[in-house]
Amino acid sequence: RTDQFIFDLLNNEESAFEFSKIVAFVDDAKFANKRLLSRSARYSGLLDKLEFIQAVTPGALPDASQLEGVKSWIAVLEDDPNMLETCKQVAAVAKQSSSLENVAILLTGATELDAAACQQVVADLKGNSEKQSYTLVAVGKLEEHAEGKVPYQYREFGTSDGTIPANAIYSRDESLRMITELLQLECGVNTAYAFAEVYNGNQTEAKLVKGLREGGYARPQEIDFMMRDGPQV
Repeated sequence: RTDQFIFDLLNNEESAFEFSKIVAFVDDAKFANKRLLSRSARYSGLLDKLEFIQAVTPGALPDASQLEGVKSWIAVLEDDPNMLETCKQVAAVAKQSSSLENVAILLTGATELDAAACQQVVADLKGNSEKQSYTLVAVGKLEEHAEGKVPYQYREFGTSDGTIPANAIYSRDESLRMITELLQLECGVNTAYAFAEVYNGNQTEAKLVKGLREGGYARPQEIDFMMRDGPQV
């Protein structure tokens, strides 16, 4: 990404992680650096931590040597037509890394995916789980409405209930919020979920999210409650 939001989430002073370095792996390092030289990035200390690595070719993944010393990797696959195959490649590269502890994958535009193929992706990630934890979040087509504006529900990725329909949409910023929060929360360890927006105010998830926010829950607390206890209880 060449906007700042995901980096602000990772650099948040209340985050469970205290990253000493945040590396942006991008197609065009010069362009990304120019976009991220903001006043708020300077004041928050983000610019002191942020480094850039440029992909060898546009859209390429980092290799194991480029992950040397990296402990957490967030791979954002935006409208990738071969996203499930790319997920398998992420798992394969992660397996080769000696330092990696956490792998988080965000799939956007992940509509009408084959359930069996999704299960195979999760199996590949599980195969590495003794070495590193994994978190996978899948959402529909991205739109630019604000995070936290619409309640959400989640289903297990790779199940029939977890198949995202063709017309599903999701907030870009909310999707980044979900993957970064679940990276740091215990309830997000070794999980793979498909998220969808909820428009029916009478649905259990909508009532819960609204109640938690009215009760003063911060976003990490809200998401933790929803994932651990929420709708099921």
